Amino acid sequence: MDWQSIICNATERRVFEALDCPACTWRTVSAIARHTCLSEQQVEEIIQKYEHDLTCKSETPSLTGSRLVGLIANINDSSRLQAPTGFEQHVEAKLQEVLTHLEDVAKTEIQNRINAIQGRSSALGSPTPKTLHP
Repeated sequence: MDWQSIICNATERRVFEALDCPACTWRTVSAIARHTCLSEQQVEEIIQKYEHDLTCKSETPSLTGSRLVGLIANINDSSRLQAPTGFEQHVEAKLQEVLTHLEDVAKTEIQNRINAIQGRSSALGSPTPKTLHP
């Protein structure tokens, strides 16, 4: 169904315009409320009114745990599936940096422990473990 031919009320149209944002398929109620200058309760009521006909709620929450809402037409439209956005690419790059840093920290910690064991072993005159090679 095409919401533009069904929704006549100006307040409801603002909610649907926010939901029909080309940059995202799913939106949180709070984001729609901010976009439309409506209360979250007003947005919830409008979404509920058209649930199963024009809108649906995601089974999976957002990263912050908020409920996600979308237009059924957009969710079923495979052409809206896009490559990762700039934000998603930024997050992915930052995660990769964190993983690399954690790997470096782990290698350093392991090497420090080997060095400590070697120091104790040499003080006792025992054979020492080999150095960690990356």
